[in-house]
Amino acid sequence: PLDFNYVISGPVAKEQGGQYPWYGDFWLLVNGQLSTDPLEYDYPIQGQRWFATRAAANVNNGEEIFYNVGTLVNQQGKQYGYYGNSAFNMTIGDFNAQNSPAQWDPSKFRASTDLNSSYNDYLNIDADDQGRRHAGLFRAKNA
Repeated sequence: PLDFNYVISGPVAKEQGGQYPWYGDFWLLVNGQLSTDPLEYDYPIQGQRWFATRAAANVNNGEEIFYNVGTLVNQQGKQYGYYGNSAFNMTIGDFNAQNSPAQWDPSKFRASTDLNSSYNDYLNIDADDQGRRHAGLFRAKNA
């Protein structure tokens, strides 16, 4: 397994006043050695952390890229349903980009009356053999 580059991720709950709300994602990078340190990263939107993510990998111009899309954890008083994406370069061990495209803003989708819910499902992603990424989601009729 150490001959491959990959990322293991999962949601993390963090204790706050006796409760365990979702805090964000824990990413473990494996690129020739097993690291038990979580991957340090910024968030695509300030105050909103990675939560439910999907990933795809591709080789682009000789570099191994790990693409990630996901729903972000909303912070108190903020609308749930923001999406983010990132591109992590496994060859150099750093992010090429992290952002939340304007086309994915919650205002582009049916609004929920509850700050902690959304009509939208999680994003999915795939990469084709030309290095193009494709993301999509399922929109539910009921929140």
